[in-house]
Amino acid sequence: MKKILALLLTMVFTLAIFASCTPGGSTGVSYPGTPDADMITVNIVSEPPQMFSVMTTDQTSGNVLRQIMEGILMHDQNNNVVPGIAESWEYDEDTLTYTFHLREDAVWANGEPVTAHDFVFAWRLLVTPETAAQYATMGYIFQNGQAIHEGRMAPEALGAEAVDDYTLVVTLEQFVPYVLDQLTFYSYLPVNEEFYNTTVAADGTVLYGTDADKILCNGPFVLTEWAHEDYMMIEKNEAYYDADSIMLPKAKLVMVNDMNTSMNMFSAGELDMFLINADLIEKFNGEGYPVISYNTGAVWYFEFNITVPGLNNVKVRQALTMGVDVEAFIANVRRNGASAATGFTPPVGVAGLDNVDFRTEAGVLVGRDFEAAKALLEEGLAEEGIALEDFTFSIICDDTDTAQRYAAFWQEQWSVNLGVTVTINAMPFKSRLEAMETHNFEVVQAGWAPDYNDPNTFLDLWTSFNPNNHTQYASPEYDALIAAAGLELDPEARLAILIEAEELIVTDMPIGPLYFDARDYVVSEKVDGMVRMVLQDLNLRWVSIV
Repeated sequence: MKKILALLLTMVFTLAIFASCTPGGSTGVSYPGTPDADMITVNIVSEPPQMFSVMTTDQTSGNVLRQIMEGILMHDQNNNVVPGIAESWEYDEDTLTYTFHLREDAVWANGEPVTAHDFVFAWRLLVTPETAAQYATMGYIFQNGQAIHEGRMAPEALGAEAVDDYTLVVTLEQFVPYVLDQLTFYSYLPVNEEFYNTTVAADGTVLYGTDADKILCNGPFVLTEWAHEDYMMIEKNEAYYDADSIMLPKAKLVMVNDMNTSMNMFSAGELDMFLINADLIEKFNGEGYPVISYNTGAVWYFEFNITVPGLNNVKVRQALTMGVDVEAFIANVRRNGASAATGFTPPVGVAGLDNVDFRTEAGVLVGRDFEAAKALLEEGLAEEGIALEDFTFSIICDDTDTAQRYAAFWQEQWSVNLGVTVTINAMPFKSRLEAMETHNFEVVQAGWAPDYNDPNTFLDLWTSFNPNNHTQYASPEYDALIAAAGLELDPEARLAILIEAEELIVTDMPIGPLYFDARDYVVSEKVDGMVRMVLQDLNLRWVSIV
């Protein structure tokens, strides 16, 4: 599966890096940070749309969940899979069964133990049809997961059993080479059933995760306050089994989507960390103040609603993708370490064979050619009986200043290179997600990041049954390729199938790949140990105040 991304700011490249305290820049410019001795203030830009882990699909919510929840497994500072609530595990390849042994000192914030039953309850909710979880396909790795989601079996048939409070037996539907990495994702977080039931209203409405008092935490921090559309407060969880290793007492997560406001707050000592754009990269570099850069492993692209007249034609979609100058966009607008997409699956955070990334194995599948794009556009529109002067559409984007600037670039490119008139419809991140989920768009500027280290984390998005496929693209051939890759045990044969799927998706082009993402941020001088990297876009677990 994939994480939906909010287009926040502009960014640069490095696989993984820790922010360290540097006392001022070489020119003497200093950003000492907020005055609080026991708290840092971090900009998460926007309101988390969905804090119920079973229902979460976006990176902003996932970034908050990572601080306050812990799953059966997690990533360390180098993205290695390490024990979480599970202390140890064994795998039986004959029965496709994992047996996880849970630590007995892990408790919820209310003092109740975290048990195997909490995982089974959450995972059954994930695949129960009535839950309507967009990431329900994450539960397909478990035996009978798909059958349950399709209403053919009861949730109790899921291949996840609490043998006792601290023994969890997981039976896979089929061999999954990346399963341990996948289980670090927030879809697999536990949910305390008794607490969950207290959040279900009399009319059946689930209020779990909608306010600070309606979510029960088991991670290194707890959510203590949530002023919607303004800020969230998290505090060290003294009941956490490894509380002695958590050095940060508190963090205020503010929601500021304006770059100038963020910069003013940082300068005034009201903010300790924020993502920065190209102009601010130049500013901080000029001051000699450290800019921290990392590669998110994400891809940004056009998502086409292929039921819209004109956009239903593959030649038109190819033309709209080929007809924009991505290199100029990166050089003049992004101005950082992003790179033009040569396919859909990015080169970072997605393995191929023998330490060669999947992107290198798949090769260059997407290019730019304005003349060819113009010819394709005319051919495609003629096939649909649409005159060029009558062809128009809108592109939706987030309402941040950066996202709107990016959309304006694509708007101008389509006008100059292809003669197409396009309007921009900017909206809050949560509204943009809703428009995508309800297919209420024509073209959207969208982005996805990996949930685990395998090409499938990108490619299975475009299967016809995936709820996150907003394009309404449905290809039996593509579905068959993804299914075949799931059954193939030979790594080389599996890679060949996935490459064929990638080739098909960029040919049919329900999406138009644009660029592979990178980000840049600054931290104040009081912060040490900030972790931002692919698969862990934000992690405060190792932060300390200096």
